[in-house]
Amino acid sequence: MGRNLLEHAAVIAPRSYWGKYLNYRLSHPEDDFILTDLPSLEDSLGHRFKKQAITELLVEGYSLEKASEMLSAMRFFKSSDKFDGEGEEKLRSLVPVFASLSEKGLYEDSILPLEQFKNRDIVIAGYGSGERISALLRELPNISMSFDIDEGNALIEDRKTKIKSSLITGKPLPAIEEFPDPIAGFHYLANRIADLLANGVKPQDIVLLNYSSEFDFYLREAASFYSLPIQPPPLETLANTALGKKALNFLKGLSGDAETALAALKEELGEQGAEIMGQIDFLSDRRLSASSLYFAARKILGQVKPKQEACQGAIKVTSDLLPSPGQKGFFLDFSLNHAPKPYKMGHILDSDFLLKKAGYMGMEEAQTQAEADLLRCLRSPDILSFLYFGSVNGAPRYPSPLIANFGLSHFTPAPLNYEYSKSFAMLEAAEAKENEAKYKIPSARLSSISAYLGPIDEYQNAYRGEKAKQPLAKTSYSALSSYLECPFAYYCQRKFGLFGPDSFASAKGTASHAYLEKEGGEKGEAAFEEAIRESSYAFSPSEKLLLTFAKEDVSRYCESFYSLIEGEKEHEVSMKAKLGADCALNGKIDLLCKLNGGYYVVDFKSSQAQSFIPERLSLGLGMQLPLYAFLSASSESEGFLGAFIASMKLERGSGDTRFDADCLSKFSGFYLYDPDMLRKLDPEVAFLPVNKKKKDPESLDRRKGAFGEGEFASFADKAKAIAEKAVKGIEEGEFPISPIHIIAKGSRNVDSCKYCDYRMICHKAYGQERAYREDYDKDLGQYSYIQLGVAALAELLEDEDEEDADE
Repeated sequence: MGRNLLEHAAVIAPRSYWGKYLNYRLSHPEDDFILTDLPSLEDSLGHRFKKQAITELLVEGYSLEKASEMLSAMRFFKSSDKFDGEGEEKLRSLVPVFASLSEKGLYEDSILPLEQFKNRDIVIAGYGSGERISALLRELPNISMSFDIDEGNALIEDRKTKIKSSLITGKPLPAIEEFPDPIAGFHYLANRIADLLANGVKPQDIVLLNYSSEFDFYLREAASFYSLPIQPPPLETLANTALGKKALNFLKGLSGDAETALAALKEELGEQGAEIMGQIDFLSDRRLSASSLYFAARKILGQVKPKQEACQGAIKVTSDLLPSPGQKGFFLDFSLNHAPKPYKMGHILDSDFLLKKAGYMGMEEAQTQAEADLLRCLRSPDILSFLYFGSVNGAPRYPSPLIANFGLSHFTPAPLNYEYSKSFAMLEAAEAKENEAKYKIPSARLSSISAYLGPIDEYQNAYRGEKAKQPLAKTSYSALSSYLECPFAYYCQRKFGLFGPDSFASAKGTASHAYLEKEGGEKGEAAFEEAIRESSYAFSPSEKLLLTFAKEDVSRYCESFYSLIEGEKEHEVSMKAKLGADCALNGKIDLLCKLNGGYYVVDFKSSQAQSFIPERLSLGLGMQLPLYAFLSASSESEGFLGAFIASMKLERGSGDTRFDADCLSKFSGFYLYDPDMLRKLDPEVAFLPVNKKKKDPESLDRRKGAFGEGEFASFADKAKAIAEKAVKGIEEGEFPISPIHIIAKGSRNVDSCKYCDYRMICHKAYGQERAYREDYDKDLGQYSYIQLGVAALAELLEDEDEEDADE
């Protein structure tokens, strides 16, 4: 850095450049130069209009938008400005307005006297050109300007040459990582952040740069999904907060003048309304009507977000372009969105000519400024990654003007060396299938994911979590079912906290359950509607229409179903039983009915119910009804008679809307072969066929669900033993990737991976799953299961794929 460049100079440079000038000052204290940046120069030289200036313009009949536009246009006006040239009519019309505001003392003069710049050379660094600064300092005579490019003193006049020189003289630029959309980008970003945290970087030393509100959804989901200590900016404006809505509704009902209305509002809101009153109290004026006050307040509160207490130890999110010293930054949006916006039609300053006349930079200069900003970011050693999204919220994104204007073919596809979670992809259902297909690739798992999930064994196919410090205190059927179908899925859901997104089917099923619990009628309809209102699922218009059909279907189903029920009914019965020494099994049974000195239980399903197959119990499947039998036996003194699943077929157009069961025993489930009770359940049960080959009077066709006393009683005992084994595995921290896979004829195939929310972060290999082939002996009326080896399973899967292709 040459001394002749800075001697008696005024250096105007971004604050990120100040370090080298301050170091130079320490080593050359004899050189007299001042240091500022462009935003400070603009703030200091521009007029600071008081908020009452807006009130004054509102009183004169201007709208809030027009008043704000006028004050912005007059920011750099001088008292001597006449604007009497050709094409300056719009600015000329503002001269008397500016004079009126000046007479009333509604703005403050610039706080930075131009005299301090007199006789100084202006040195510009990092701002692309001197056109904007020349406009600000236009009243100074004989300004001498020069440019400091990197560490040299070259005088560069051509903007393209200058910026290319910066690229050439600087260090190699970082890669700009390209993603198809923010779902992929924020997933990748979250993993990068997790890696930093795992390596000891403190959250407060990480910053997300160039943030805009259009990323709110993706940032919040990523922070929640990965449990990252990120504090997103407030999502709602003041107008949308509960207190803001209350304030606007109160103002809407008032008449009279604004001063009286604001006084009444202040009393209504009390101390809680201090933030809201601070935004609009300048509108207190007797000349302004309460109606005008309401419309202005609605606009103002709709543009301001609530103040947010800074969270200690949180990752910072900001619209700034550069990190503070010592911070590690991620630049969120290296795209055309950073470029200057086109002229707004009808605006006072709607051309380069008027912008420059009013003291602003023109569009070309603004473009150069934007490019210089991005260049400065690219050369920052503290920004670790630049992200570019091909589309945001369905709208296409375009590359930065820096790329287009200077031919910097610097975009590179983001490295796909991370796992893509289906749960995260399903945040936007419309893109789920495309994203799943695109990112379902073999890849090395990032250390951050491994840190979350725990160490993997030497074959990289199973997870072992920490052994539980305390015995498992309680569990449920759904938790045990998840562990038995695949322990790794249980680990992702219950330990890692990854729960799949809500679905329309589950919301509809919950509402249908509520209807059935109230046994229909007006109470049932009210419960159905309440369940829909309380659902967290966002229904589309077409889904709202489907709900009306669903309510009609469940109404018909309810009437038919309850006509078959015998005995005293109890709904939503909570029960508890012990598993082992310390664990409690909790459950809630949809319906319990007492009959003939005994009882039976019913569980409602909105989907198609699978037949109860006793042989699958040993595999850990079909556990719900046997566990309900175990639960209820621990709570009820009377004898257990049976357990059923009542399937609600609610999908319209599928041909399954009719309810065709004419007796309870035709539901899926199992029940005790007791002639007295069976005649209650089904008049025809006495004529059930008996298997002649076994010559056993109690050998009924099992597909009918009737079992002899010994076998009937064994189901609950088997389910209890399997459940206790699962509890022990959870307590010991055993979570292998071991899904159940059953190859069966007909529609009874079981593939735990097919609809698993976690299969995209799972690296299952053939042979790890518990794979079986199901056979059914018609003569014996029995099922059998043969465990398949790796080769046999691969062959069967290949045959299935060929069959699917033929179809």
